[in-house]
Amino acid sequence: MYSVAFRWLYRNSLYEAVFLALTVVLGLQVLRVLLTGLVFYIRESLDAGSFVPGAYVLLLFLLAFLAARMFRALGRRRALVLTAGGLALVRLVEQLVPWPVVDLGLTTLGTAFFLLFIPTYIGHLRDNRLGGGHTFATGLLLGIGADTAIKGVFATLDLSWQPGVLTHVIVIFLVGCHLLLLGRVTRKESFEATSSFQLWCP
Repeated sequence: MYSVAFRWLYRNSLYEAVFLALTVVLGLQVLRVLLTGLVFYIRESLDAGSFVPGAYVLLLFLLAFLAARMFRALGRRRALVLTAGGLALVRLVEQLVPWPVVDLGLTTLGTAFFLLFIPTYIGHLRDNRLGGGHTFATGLLLGIGADTAIKGVFATLDLSWQPGVLTHVIVIFLVGCHLLLLGRVTRKESFEATSSFQLWCP
């Protein structure tokens, strides 16, 4: 019995960790493009002071505090689909759009999704007893490692600024794998709204 339970937990925790890793890769890519846009578009092109990008980022990061309210209103499944799925779609569209102002809007939206996803996903792990902090830490480290490896292959230049079909194919592959894993992760989640939300992983 314990062996079966261990295999079930290991298999599901592995899927969860890989899913989180892909989410982290997409989130970090979007975040770097956003920061570049704030520096080179808002500050340099629009000649805005340093206060404007700083206030922009601060207000954006404060959105993470709305995660609990969103979690309760939408339920676990809808909240995960909205945040993780929204991030993936934003990353895909951002890769194909060449205009800086549109890039800034898309990466702002993608970063908001990523920030809301993190506490929502921790709540998902806790409620489903999927390894909690161990799974989250594993996925986070895998994601950072994969992101670093991708940057290393492309000489530290983000995929967003790499021209050519190859980079588009890589992004489409990453987004496709991410959405497939999102479907598996949320398969058994309820659509019902919930009043329970705790940012804690045992």
